[in-house]
Amino acid sequence: MRSTILHHKISVLILLLAVALFMHIKAEAQATIHGNVAFENHAPAANASALLLHAKDTSLVKAIVCDKVGVYRFNNLAVGDYIIAASFSGYKQVYSNIFSIHTNQHSVVDALTLTEQTGALKDVTVTAKKPFLDQKIDRLVINVAN
Repeated sequence: MRSTILHHKISVLILLLAVALFMHIKAEAQATIHGNVAFENHAPAANASALLLHAKDTSLVKAIVCDKVGVYRFNNLAVGDYIIAASFSGYKQVYSNIFSIHTNQHSVVDALTLTEQTGALKDVTVTAKKPFLDQKIDRLVINVAN
């Protein structure tokens, strides 16, 4: 009888500690940031990639595609120092300045402007090879001479 009551009290205590820990972790990760990406002509960079990177080692934290007006938003961020990298095909990747996130902070990052990559390809060579295995409707073809 006593051991059952003791097990019940321990179970309740563990449950309360788990809930408290979860609430603490959830409270720390409530910060949000947002910003926008545009081209040199001030047109919004719809579908540009926005990457949230740790400032210390530029490791990837989150990635998102900008909406149709070039806006990105990162939610539920932990406290720390970050940078934003934005890219779009045919344009140079651009980086924000380092910024710090604090608990429950809602921040706006300065607008990022993508500039066109200069330089053109001189020659393009297209080569094709048959696949080693080629599945047909009625057979499997193995192409040994490539």
